[in-house]
Amino acid sequence: MENQNTNISVSIETASNINTLITTNPTKINFAEGNPKLFLGLDTLPDYLKSSEGTISLGNDEMVIGYSEAMMMKNENLIKGPGDSLDNFFGLSTVKIVGILEATGTLADNYHFVNNTTLAKMTNTATIKYVAEKEILKNFYFTTASNTPEKLKASLSGFNPIKLEKKDYLPVYIGASEAKMMTENKLFNKIGDTIENFFGNNVIIVGILPETKTILDEFHFVSEQFWLK
Repeated sequence: MENQNTNISVSIETASNINTLITTNPTKINFAEGNPKLFLGLDTLPDYLKSSEGTISLGNDEMVIGYSEAMMMKNENLIKGPGDSLDNFFGLSTVKIVGILEATGTLADNYHFVNNTTLAKMTNTATIKYVAEKEILKNFYFTTASNTPEKLKASLSGFNPIKLEKKDYLPVYIGASEAKMMTENKLFNKIGDTIENFFGNNVIIVGILPETKTILDEFHFVSEQFWLK
């Protein structure tokens, strides 16, 4: 299931390490004005994540922000840089920005990093899971009736298993950029195609989702019946 990520700006080894970091630490996802916000809980950021501003040391109610997310927050005048604080932030009464990371070209650029004590106090909208394939990361959003992203509500219409030739297939909806990669790599051709043993599941592609211009475009949307293996 690999595809070549041509956008990474760090070594393949570092990108692989970043993906392992993301897959082995807890993620929470929240939404602001329909846009996803990703949070990773870990008490110490590794040395291969470099700070472009401030520090990578985390205390309670402190946050380090990935490059792309930080630039967006600056452009929208939400922050000016390290030292700023945000109030009423996804379950936190206040959180202080202590650092901004250098760009990596990986999913880390979209993350907010907090320690585990801080993450435990934060809200969470949905279960997010990943599978790391060296420098490539496969993203899965476990969809329920109560956590469907606002930008995709009109396109996510059902997750009941579909029986074909006496075999059950789990529906999967594919984000726009992930679907483009998968079709280019001939992993499927069209809606209605099936994939056997897709990370341990027999699945049917039931939808290619409209572009949101967010990280959601890189996700597979599955039901809670989908088990990553």
